[in-house]
Amino acid sequence: MTFSTEPLDARLERGLPGATVTLSMAWSYPVPPNTGAFRQGQDGEVVFLGLPHASEFVVPAEACRPIASGLDAKDLTWTALAQVAFVAARNAAYQMEDTALVVGAGPVGQLSVRWARADGVTNIVEIDQMQRRLALAKRGGAKITLAGSVTNVAEITQAFGGAPPRVVIDATGHAGVFAGALAVTAFRGRLVPVGDTGFPSDQHLSADLLPRGLTVIGTHVMHLPHVLGITDQDPFTSEHFVSDMATASRRFDKIFQVLVADGRFDLGGLISHEFGPAQCVDAYHLAEARRDETMGLLFDWSIHG
Repeated sequence: MTFSTEPLDARLERGLPGATVTLSMAWSYPVPPNTGAFRQGQDGEVVFLGLPHASEFVVPAEACRPIASGLDAKDLTWTALAQVAFVAARNAAYQMEDTALVVGAGPVGQLSVRWARADGVTNIVEIDQMQRRLALAKRGGAKITLAGSVTNVAEITQAFGGAPPRVVIDATGHAGVFAGALAVTAFRGRLVPVGDTGFPSDQHLSADLLPRGLTVIGTHVMHLPHVLGITDQDPFTSEHFVSDMATASRRFDKIFQVLVADGRFDLGGLISHEFGPAQCVDAYHLAEARRDETMGLLFDWSIHG
């Protein structure tokens, strides 16, 4: 992946591409022009860009987030989802030797297990219905994995030695899981839903919330500046969100890349399949028909035909 530090306006006038990047997935953030929020890179430097799939982009150099030398660029395509799971981990307010249940072992659930481990949680349990995903969660730091449902309260409690977990991360994106997650959270414990179900009105509170004093904290990637202590302003109304997010992303990259580099955040095995752009139909068919065999699907734009 390469990018040029030539001013964007000049490149647009000359009709030149500003950056050619390889991405697996990400989403797009606005970037302040000419702010110098990100350091200037060199031609040929490997970078991360939070942009949709495409073979070429014209972007300001400030949007490019450099990847430290020695790291695998394919691993760092997890940066965007890792930010989401990081916000969830900060919302969980983990303590040393804490107990955490992660419900759902898809991509966000996998990254949530790894953040809990990086935060020093010693008793992490992952629950899902797909064995391959559970094996990846075990590799990422889950002490115990359970093949089943969050409604299996007795089995989950037993996995934690007889006491329910203080923190529950609901990473399923399924509205029906919410009530079950409340039921399995410890007294005065914390439930952290991650991801929009698409039908939030189908998520219902249960009788567990009030008498057991539970805390429910929603998670959104735009909360990143807040959880990193950069600002307390509402990101959806703040006039400074763009610059705050740039600062937060830069700080997050340092944290994430250091953990990946020293092996405390194991991303091995999370990319289950790689495709060229012409194979996109095959990729999506695979993801739909064989969910138990897939995790991260990476599109490599250097593969043609």
